[in-house]
Amino acid sequence: MEVQTAEELLTQTLERLRRLEETVQQIRERVEQLETRPPQRREGTNQLTPQAILEIDLMNLPDSLRRTMLAIAKLKEATPEEVAEETNRTRGLENLYLNQLERLGHIEKVKRGRRVHYRSLRII
Repeated sequence: MEVQTAEELLTQTLERLRRLEETVQQIRERVEQLETRPPQRREGTNQLTPQAILEIDLMNLPDSLRRTMLAIAKLKEATPEEVAEETNRTRGLENLYLNQLERLGHIEKVKRGRRVHYRSLRII
């Protein structure tokens, strides 16, 4: 078994720290790229690509919209009444929040006869 001197151990430790610092810097650069790049839409549709869906930061939504977004994600597709039941809020308020989320591009409106359903464009 080879015994390492304190100087060799220090050199190895410094090299590991240097590599770790490089890795952290690469991660920072990647996060910065993801934060500054706008979400990309699939060609020919209004749906976001899977990568863009993951890049949308749910935490940037106000609490009221986040709660609605989480309900719609859980229900997959729902009417304002169903979302209101899930969130324990009024249908009118949920309708307002659902329309805001649709304008922001987080969900889409789907007509089913005379009923309007909403579904998420993201995976949560």
